[in-house]
Amino acid sequence: MEREKRVLFVDEDVNLVALVEASLARKGMAIFAVRTLDEAREALERGERYDFVLLSMRTPPVEEVRLLRRIRAEQPECAVVVMAGYGAINEAIVALKNGAVDYLLKPARPSQVLFALERTAERVARRGLSDALLLGHCRECRFSGVVAVSRRMRNVCHQVGTVANSNAPILLTGEVGTGKEIFSRTIHCLSPRRLNPYLKLSCGTLSPAQLEAQLFGSGDLEATDLRQPAVQGSPLITGGTLYLDEVAAMPVSIQARLVQALQEREIQGPDGVTTYGLDVRLVSSTRENLADLVDQGKFREDLYYKLNVVSINLPPLRRHPDDIIPLAEYFLDYYCDATGKRIRGFSAAVEEILTRYEWPGNVRELRNAVERAVIRARGDKVEVGDLPEEILPPQDPKVVHLRLEDRRLEAAEEALIEQVLAETKGNISKTADILGVSRGTLYNKMEKYKLRK
Repeated sequence: MEREKRVLFVDEDVNLVALVEASLARKGMAIFAVRTLDEAREALERGERYDFVLLSMRTPPVEEVRLLRRIRAEQPECAVVVMAGYGAINEAIVALKNGAVDYLLKPARPSQVLFALERTAERVARRGLSDALLLGHCRECRFSGVVAVSRRMRNVCHQVGTVANSNAPILLTGEVGTGKEIFSRTIHCLSPRRLNPYLKLSCGTLSPAQLEAQLFGSGDLEATDLRQPAVQGSPLITGGTLYLDEVAAMPVSIQARLVQALQEREIQGPDGVTTYGLDVRLVSSTRENLADLVDQGKFREDLYYKLNVVSINLPPLRRHPDDIIPLAEYFLDYYCDATGKRIRGFSAAVEEILTRYEWPGNVRELRNAVERAVIRARGDKVEVGDLPEEILPPQDPKVVHLRLEDRRLEAAEEALIEQVLAETKGNISKTADILGVSRGTLYNKMEKYKLRK
């Protein structure tokens, strides 16, 4: 006889809990309701085990995300479904990136809650939890950094939430490092295609032959280094989402072939006879102004209009400074989890530096700076001396100290190199990158201080 499924329901709405409890009881599920996050933590500390958790999300969902991460760490077999209000789509996105399997928009009826649990249970039984998580998010986008406190970025999230459920092609624009790929994955994760593949093609890094072969399939597998059958390997027929990164770099000849495929809704096989129907959602990105490239004859006008059905601009980080510290804290939590360090936050001086810096590399640069700071940090807070030198203000008196703690500069340098080598397990390339020096300089320093990998 199959055992009764145990459901932990974390919600302050006692009426909803009572209605859901009655519905679940008829389906052989036992509900354990708590009204606060503290009560949920106490249940976990008592060693209570659950098959499912229904978790209501608040704004901002800081404590809810921490509870979600704890559940995923302590009870990896437990599937979490979150509930968020219509105005809190960003909270649902954050939860999906941190391990939730599915989400519901509130107010939700008991039948909707029951359906979500049954759907999750079916997928877990059929695929196992790790694959069922694909319902909520791609494993590749677990670390997404979708954090939006500012009105500007909340508007972006609202746009994403509004259009994700359609099949309309989307063009993401913005500077390098603003999160275009992150949002392309988020669109896929929130779309009806989320159980199908998410595939990325980098138009600016692949050769024309490779790009054409990977986009349409090719009989010349050796030349393109493909590992899938011709055409069947094309992302245009997978039923998923295809992300065209830096689409402005696509050669005009391939643009023409893509336009034809989009118009005819099919692609032709290598034999010139067999055709395959298109089944894909296109999300493209560019740092360029495609309209200008159209005027210059460098980008096809018909393709521009086909890709630009919905346009979403991702602003540079300097235009939404209210998100700098929340993003930095998000990255801090992530890298503390990855390294096992216990760092409580940033000093006031560090927060001031982070907020005032222009961040020409945008969110990507902020993420890198926080990663380097976590590796360098030795206390329970990130201090000024832990930050990469390039983001420090010029002639800042704090820079002079560099947290030497009364030791000579060379001794501090030796200790830092030794620490980063240990953190990277002797990886010379990564150590040099974190320290901001060339491999040759690093080797010279290691020889000087008699350090080994």
